Amino acid sequence: MHRRLPAATRWAASAIRRFCAAKIAASSARHHFSLHLDFDLWAASRTTCDLVFKGRVHPSEYSEYMELRRRNHRCAGPAADRRQELGIVEPLMLYDLVKTLHILTATWLFGAGCSTAFHMLWAWRSGEANIIRRAARGTVLADWMFTAIPGVLQPLTGIALIVLAGIDPWSPWLVATYGLFMLALACWLPVAAIQIRLARGPAAIGADDRRAFRHWLFLGCPGFSAVLAIFYLMVAKPVLW
Repeated sequence: MHRRLPAATRWAASAIRRFCAAKIAASSARHHFSLHLDFDLWAASRTTCDLVFKGRVHPSEYSEYMELRRRNHRCAGPAADRRQELGIVEPLMLYDLVKTLHILTATWLFGAGCSTAFHMLWAWRSGEANIIRRAARGTVLADWMFTAIPGVLQPLTGIALIVLAGIDPWSPWLVATYGLFMLALACWLPVAAIQIRLARGPAAIGADDRRAFRHWLFLGCPGFSAVLAIFYLMVAKPVLW
């Protein structure tokens, strides 16, 4: 049977416990940043391993993915300053900004192409020369405004992403993307020339105009298909060979 400790002894034991708890809390606060960072990177590593296992991140991109996570890892408060001192964080998140611009220009390019193609087809169905000529002039203007600009920004932002992420520029899916982009460009240039020709044609629609429109349709199909395939390659990054 245990004897009850005197009140003074219980008070001393309680004070010792409080003192030890305060020291442990202070030590934890000093090392919170390093522990928090280690845990976050460990969690990111576990998440990436799961993505690799599920096939969502290719094993060849694991090191690139983790390096980006380390460079872009940040939190609010004094810890963010400490991370910046260690070179772990990029203040402007340049990679994320360039990637956002790349995605926006890709959707801008594809959406503008779909819109102008529908506009031109709808006008041609009317069979009236005046409507077709006006639609062709509007399509030419829209192409210069909404297709040429993102068409230039797409390869520029793509090259920037390759450099920032440290990705091998000769990865199979990237090589396929280069080829498809050149195919889309090779289809778009004569299409733009045909639209200019239709916009400047005579008042009546002749046989040459009908032949040119058939060529317009023939070139548009592989051009749009190439852009769709590029979207798939950007998302899936498949191992092709």
